[in-house]
Amino acid sequence: MLEWLRAYNQQHATKIHYVGIDMQSPEPNLRRLGLFATQRKDTVLQRQLRQLTASHAAPSQPSGKAEPRLGHLTRPAHSAH
Repeated sequence: MLEWLRAYNQQHATKIHYVGIDMQSPEPNLRRLGLFATQRKDTVLQRQLRQLTASHAAPSQPSGKAEPRLGHLTRPAHSAH
């Protein structure tokens, strides 16, 4: 993500300033990033967000069942509320 921010800032006059993300509840922040990526038609950031979302939805329980904590973030932007 930081590599993308650096590349973006090198190519645009309006800079993005990174402050931090509260990772106790990443869903709202990832939704905001997803909206930003969709508005900018940034396929690289969209792909990175899909990978991050998939890693959070990976099995984390001994039973092998995946926790769908971030699964709703993979829906297309027009269906998200």
